Amino acid sequence: MRPRFVAVLSVSILAIALTSCTRSDVVTPFAGATGFSTLEVGGWSVVNAQTYPNGGRLKALGGYTNWSNTNGNDWASVKPRLDKQAVEGARPVLSWGSGAGGSNAAIAAGSYDWYVNQWAGNFKTLPYTVVIRLDWEENGFWYPWATGGTAPASAHRDYVAMWRHVHDVFAANGVRNVKWFFSPNTTGKGSSIVDFTPDYPGDAYVDYVGFDLYNWGTYHAGNKWKSFTDLATYSYGLMNALTAKPQVLGEVGSCDTIYNGGATGPTSTKEGWITSAFLTEIPQRFPRIVAFMWFNADKPGECNFAIDSTPATLAAFQHVAASPLWQANFP
Repeated sequence: MRPRFVAVLSVSILAIALTSCTRSDVVTPFAGATGFSTLEVGGWSVVNAQTYPNGGRLKALGGYTNWSNTNGNDWASVKPRLDKQAVEGARPVLSWGSGAGGSNAAIAAGSYDWYVNQWAGNFKTLPYTVVIRLDWEENGFWYPWATGGTAPASAHRDYVAMWRHVHDVFAANGVRNVKWFFSPNTTGKGSSIVDFTPDYPGDAYVDYVGFDLYNWGTYHAGNKWKSFTDLATYSYGLMNALTAKPQVLGEVGSCDTIYNGGATGPTSTKEGWITSAFLTEIPQRFPRIVAFMWFNADKPGECNFAIDSTPATLAAFQHVAASPLWQANFP
């Protein structure tokens, strides 16, 4: 059968594409510096060898940087990493956060056009396509560009205006090798993370949509282990009602079951969660999802999302990566 999905691994994220859906990449978390270092230690080829021990390549590779020309966020530091991803035969997916810049309203008003024009010109010189995941998880409360939390009612309007303005500056510079990825956080009824619907810039300004999703399991005392379906159903419905654009999971991950007593059941292990999510739940219940990006990181103060947190989880991910379902190229 023709592959539906794509799998990808970025710096802290692994990406795979569904032969009829998609796989994801590994990216490191945004922390005011580029996120290309986590898996640079062994080189991207090591990541590919880990994921595909018998050969094969990830379809996309990701990284993070913010709006700054210092501390590794300058073009001279970012470009070699993008080039390396492209040489690997992968589609670079860059999470580009404006946190070191100004407010959404200021960016929309043109106050940072000098910077956006500079980077638009930089991207234009590249001989390959880059996906820009601009100001992700905006419907949360933890990033400067947030529309949730204590943000004013105007935050949704300002976010949309910011996105459209940045997109239009790139268009005015004649940039044709950039695709735009709208990537809010998953939400739900009664969630403190707000509905992302009013943040959507519109189909004319977006190439991919999706949401970030994590099973924190029992890492936090009192929490329950949740399946992919438990976590994705509500946001998937919102996105389907919003647009017909291809859906990509910008970040996805699961904890192990070793916290606070663990969990029980056949899919209540990280390896079981991976196998069920990508070989059963997404193909059968979420056919609009064409790719995912696994958050391949073990961050201090958080649970271990890395694909190799145990031999069993690595084997599960390798099994997914080898599945005929996940052999498509990044769309």
